[in-house]
Amino acid sequence: MGLFALLTASLVALPAAHAGLTGSPQVVAGGLNTPWEVVAMPDGRLLVTERPGRVRVIEANGSLRVSPAHTGDADVSKFLGLALHPNYAVNRFVYLYVSYGADDKPNANRVIRLVDDGTNLVSPVTVFQGGSRATATTTAAGSSSVPTASSTCRSARRATSASRASATPSSSA
Repeated sequence: MGLFALLTASLVALPAAHAGLTGSPQVVAGGLNTPWEVVAMPDGRLLVTERPGRVRVIEANGSLRVSPAHTGDADVSKFLGLALHPNYAVNRFVYLYVSYGADDKPNANRVIRLVDDGTNLVSPVTVFQGGSRATATTTAAGSSSVPTASSTCRSARRATSASRASATPSSSA
């Protein structure tokens, strides 16, 4: 019954739903292994992370899909967070927060960008990696780098500034 309570508590935490909740909690789905994060999709599905390293789908009709939409690599310890890109309707990006590492070096973290193809979450790309197990990756230019919190934030700020600049109407006389 503890898993059901956790899933119900996660659903209660949905931003659009928290203001006027009344009534008793209800079980949404069973058969999940330590559900952690719940994200409501625009089409009525729910994406649910399971700490052992799976993203499950609860269909709009309430049935739990048998096969996970995404399963982690062997080094995954926990799937902890999930978010839709602000422009999800166009790019279908879903971000997954993963904690991983061996017992001797736990607490390494990364954010993976996935693409929702309508059935599964595919094409994983690590967009942030940090913690004690961070390893270098080779970029297209041949240099080795791992995005850090500060470099990722700087890149996001530059992209946001550029976006705002191009959206600002120019004044012409």
